[in-house]
Amino acid sequence: MSAKLFYSTNAQLAQIITARFFKDTFRVWAAPQFDNEFNPPSSNPKEIFMRLHEDVKRQDNHSSKMNEIKAGLLKAIQKKRGDGSLTEEQEKEANNIIFASTIIRYKPFLYLIPNTSTLNISKAQIEDKAEVLSEEYIIKDLSSKEFDIIQS
Repeated sequence: MSAKLFYSTNAQLAQIITARFFKDTFRVWAAPQFDNEFNPPSSNPKEIFMRLHEDVKRQDNHSSKMNEIKAGLLKAIQKKRGDGSLTEEQEKEANNIIFASTIIRYKPFLYLIPNTSTLNISKAQIEDKAEVLSEEYIIKDLSSKEFDIIQS
């Protein structure tokens, strides 16, 4: 893989939940370009960043992107509870934070992830991609020490 840098857009709330409840270990979808013509809006870091930025700016508490992120966080919490990584109390606290959070907590964060030999990265399977030609990767076991953040 020749990319020197990967880009992943996430919400501030995802950053908070991951740091607090997932031992600062991230699993992110990423792309080797910030804005790639082959990546549709749902897998394009620039498009996701701009969408979240606009939703936060307009205070859209019915944002479909916010709801999508919320659903993903709730699913991750359920999985962590199922594998014993979270106690019942931690699960309840995390769920309460997510349900109480408004659009302001979904401020976009752009992760700039250097491609190093220690990066646990794999190409997304074609059936999981937003479009067959899009360049999408999954990075697992990522620590916040392994990337920089640009905030809106």
